[in-house]
Amino acid sequence: SQAAGPRSPRATDFFTDLSSIGVSLEGVQPKTYFPLEFCHGALITYQISKSCPNCAAKMPIEQGYEPWCDQCNYGVVPNDSDDSKSWIGKVQQKRNERSGQELYNLLSEEEFPKPRLGPRKLIGFVIATFAMISGPIFLIMGTFQMFDIVKMSEFVRGVLLLAFGVAFLPRGFLPPQQPLTREEAPTLFMIIERTAQKLNAPMPVVTITNEWNASFRIYNWRGNSEITLGLPILNIFTPEETVAVVAHELAHGLNGDGTRGIWIGMVLNSIHRTGVMLENWAYFTHGTLILPIIFLTVVIILKFIYRLLLWCASEDQQRAEYLADDLASNVSGSEHMISSFAKLNYLPTYHKLLYDTAAHRFKWNVFDIIFDRMKDIPQREIDRMSRANMLTNISVDTSHPPTVFRIARLKKFTRVPQVIISTEEAATLRKELRQFHSEFQKYALAYYKYYLDQ
Repeated sequence: SQAAGPRSPRATDFFTDLSSIGVSLEGVQPKTYFPLEFCHGALITYQISKSCPNCAAKMPIEQGYEPWCDQCNYGVVPNDSDDSKSWIGKVQQKRNERSGQELYNLLSEEEFPKPRLGPRKLIGFVIATFAMISGPIFLIMGTFQMFDIVKMSEFVRGVLLLAFGVAFLPRGFLPPQQPLTREEAPTLFMIIERTAQKLNAPMPVVTITNEWNASFRIYNWRGNSEITLGLPILNIFTPEETVAVVAHELAHGLNGDGTRGIWIGMVLNSIHRTGVMLENWAYFTHGTLILPIIFLTVVIILKFIYRLLLWCASEDQQRAEYLADDLASNVSGSEHMISSFAKLNYLPTYHKLLYDTAAHRFKWNVFDIIFDRMKDIPQREIDRMSRANMLTNISVDTSHPPTVFRIARLKKFTRVPQVIISTEEAATLRKELRQFHSEFQKYALAYYKYYLDQ
């Protein structure tokens, strides 16, 4: 506060706003330095606390980081998904924790576990096959029914048949959207090629997204593959960690995961797209209640089938994740795989940084700010990320085993890196990625600006 002089009206409003949301300002002391636009450029931050909404314990707040509770783990891994708050989402989370423990006990001593066709996966294939066959049949029956309507019940039957027909109609996957070219990022392509050569994997199409994630998929019947790499995680990963995540995604192609999953995946893709469409129609259909009721009823049934198919595929998917971890760490080294898991837990801080940037109209480069923060992470944030990795119910999603089990297996089978990135290559890679910062930041902030303007 000495740097800023007397409090400005904007700074006073800031403290008033904190008090209004239940943040304790008692005993506030300057702690570290950070540029705050609303304090006229003063370089100050404050260590404050607020009460945990679950257990009422005091939660210290580090400026720029999400608060979390030492007592009940509230906020250790914030989940913004509405599904996680529903009863079925909680049941699914518990089931994933239990099955993850059972699978880890089975595979804890097995190196390079091969995926297998178990009873659950077989049930999934049967359901997917039935859906693909019934889709065109339902469409034909629904079309004929709509031309022969006498009673309201016949109209309802026709709409239901058409809705399920569209949902179960086999559809291909969308081709890669705006794939990266070698001219745009030659060093990144070089790293991916080196990694693919060590794995004896074909070179995939590469796409950079705004997601805090990376993924692999087969996008056509010829077996062509695509890996998507999120710019936010590429920005904070070391080149060795980038090799780890690239190797993990390429390993899915070697396992045949994309080919094995394409049958069920097509049905899941069609159900998801149809469900979103019908849900939107239900909310924007005016003048009658019957259509929204029909659409929402179909959406509920589709969600159940979607979750059932995910459950059928989950055991095979979790085995495939362990195999991909083993193959990838054989190239990148176990240490870099484990450190990349820790950085994935930095997502809440990234979201908070985007929110603060949108709320206070900061003009900085978000990717540079979060990169700099990785060099000097407060001990409390390190403790949060470490605790997140140790929670048995925490995983990337339900298709992945709990992270704590993945780390435990990697520590059992220690491996050394085979792809080495020089200091010059690392510096060149960072320069290449900077060209995407401005455009990707604009799209990342658009959601938060829209939310704040409502």
